[in-house]
Amino acid sequence: SKPMRATDILENQPSSFGDFVIPESLEASSMDAEEQAKSDTRFMIVLLLVYFSQGIMVLGGLAMAFFLKDRLGLSPAESAIVSGAISFGWILKPVYGFISDSFPIRGYRRKPYLFLSGIVLFAAQLLTAFVCTTIPEATAYLLLSAV
Repeated sequence: SKPMRATDILENQPSSFGDFVIPESLEASSMDAEEQAKSDTRFMIVLLLVYFSQGIMVLGGLAMAFFLKDRLGLSPAESAIVSGAISFGWILKPVYGFISDSFPIRGYRRKPYLFLSGIVLFAAQLLTAFVCTTIPEATAYLLLSAV
């Protein structure tokens, strides 16, 4: 059996789905071997980056668990409360999206907000690592890093 290519899915599907028709330029049969190899390579790079980023996030969670347990002396229940409070920042993500889309900075809708949030994240992580000594401080800094 031959190895599966990224475009095998398109080859095995009809060229139209109801009202939606796949343009001829997207059909796999219109690609030559070199274009197909480039497409497969790009697909594999994206796939590897997604899995790498998902896996590397575990390391941050592991470090946070040891930080809460060893440095702050929290019980598992208290660690769960702090972790739950930290996840509140994710609830606000749609609000941030609305603000960035509605109020561009110097003509840009996302880049300045990403830059500013990166600076805030960096500062919050530094404060957590070097200044944090109490549970309320940890919650505040970690919440700020999640925002």
